[in-house]
Amino acid sequence: EYETVALPLVVPDGRGPVTEGGAASAAGGIATDGPPPADNQGVAHAAFMAFRRGAISVRELQRVWRGAADPDPERQDHEREVVRRLARRRVVRQAYESASSAAKLAVEQARVAEVAADALAREAVDAERDARAAQASVERYLRLPE
Repeated sequence: EYETVALPLVVPDGRGPVTEGGAASAAGGIATDGPPPADNQGVAHAAFMAFRRGAISVRELQRVWRGAADPDPERQDHEREVVRRLARRRVVRQAYESASSAAKLAVEQARVAEVAADALAREAVDAERDARAAQASVERYLRLPE
């Protein structure tokens, strides 16, 4: 469990720090109460807790997680490309899943049709046997003397 009170959060957009109730120095927006976080994980956790309290916005939380107030354009382009590729991968995966489901359904329908065809063939054999028996009965009846 993290101690969120001891981890001040400095919002990287230049508007100043967000802390648990302490002051920040006027120059640079650096929190003066409490020790600075030991690692990025602590900062990320503090940012998340501040977000949950409503102290920072989603965009500010994302900036903290990225670790830069103004990400460079190349990084933004790279991130957009990653997001585009992930979206494309998701679309392709959904198409694959859809095709896979359709193929499985077709196989199952073929199996059902095969079972139905076998049943109909057995019924046809039974019907032919019954028809021959009925025809033999009619022929015997017709041969009876009147």
